[in-house]
Amino acid sequence: MGYSVTEKQDIPSLTGLRGLAAIAVMIYHAAFHIYGQAPTASGLSLMPYRGYLAVDLFFMLSGFVLAHMYGRHFATGLRGYGRFIWARFARIYPVHFFVLCLMLPFLGTGEMFSPRSLALNLALLQGPWLSTETWNAPSWSISAEWHAYLIFPLLAVALSRARPFGIVLLSTLCVGLLLQLARANAGDLQPVIHGPFSLARSLPEFTIGALAYRGYKSGYGQRLFRSDLAFVVIGAGILALCAIASSDFIIIALLPALLFAASINTGRVRSVLNGRAIGFLGEISYSLYMVHYLCIIVVIHTVRWSGGSPSGVAVFTTSLCVSVGLATIVSRCIEYPARALLRNIPPVRLITAENYGTRRVQSGTYRRSSD
Repeated sequence: MGYSVTEKQDIPSLTGLRGLAAIAVMIYHAAFHIYGQAPTASGLSLMPYRGYLAVDLFFMLSGFVLAHMYGRHFATGLRGYGRFIWARFARIYPVHFFVLCLMLPFLGTGEMFSPRSLALNLALLQGPWLSTETWNAPSWSISAEWHAYLIFPLLAVALSRARPFGIVLLSTLCVGLLLQLARANAGDLQPVIHGPFSLARSLPEFTIGALAYRGYKSGYGQRLFRSDLAFVVIGAGILALCAIASSDFIIIALLPALLFAASINTGRVRSVLNGRAIGFLGEISYSLYMVHYLCIIVVIHTVRWSGGSPSGVAVFTTSLCVSVGLATIVSRCIEYPARALLRNIPPVRLITAENYGTRRVQSGTYRRSSD
């Protein structure tokens, strides 16, 4: 028996927003590995190094989208929990496994690539349960998100029954936890990517995304956030704050507003986010997020091997182009076909309604989804 999801309408603007977030993370890793550590002082040169905060937007997007797709179903109980988890596994695991296979030649070359860390990566436990960077570095967030998937049905039940006071209390708890996390790290959340504290970053943000969807569904703030001006002001504010050191918490506090503005915009911003170029980036965003780190490292080592300097605009641009190219291939040949295959393994006939933000692929034989 499939899901009965009434919120079937797409919110395609969020697909484009996800694509922009993936680009921001890629720029951050490219800047870090090509130009070195982030500047210690505030300024425009600091902005590319704040791209790691796009991961926080990813967590909120996931909470928002899952509430959109499954909130009403799980509001009545946990029936279908197993099918939901399998669908999420099919969503994230094929590309994760593929990238690990590409990196197998590194096995045994250090603690980072130890058999134990490989086992935890294969089990999607590498983020919260390893204290150091391991294998494909960006995948720490995939591990953290997997933990969020496991609790989402329980969260959906709680949110469906919560009164306004409970919503305010939960929101305050999430914001307070993130604030304390930022204070404990001198306003910089970039180091909070390993160990149990990574869940203290990801789970509250995932919950905030689900709470934001509740506001979206109720029509809250429609007039305020619908205009292009709202999105531009919020986006410009976030960019300006990226040039200021130790502003992570303030930026994160603005991300739900950016998500809200993108989801309800009816003007030119919606047209841009739904445009062919940004929409394409959204379609390949997950593959891009998962393969870009390896691509950047390979490009840098190739330049060094050839006797060149692994720095400069040319290396930076090449890294980005190679990442987008490989992500395009992986998304078309692995991500979407494998997802469709896993979701239709008999007798597990999985969620036909899970088509949030979909776009038809060339042949039309399967559909892409940004969820």
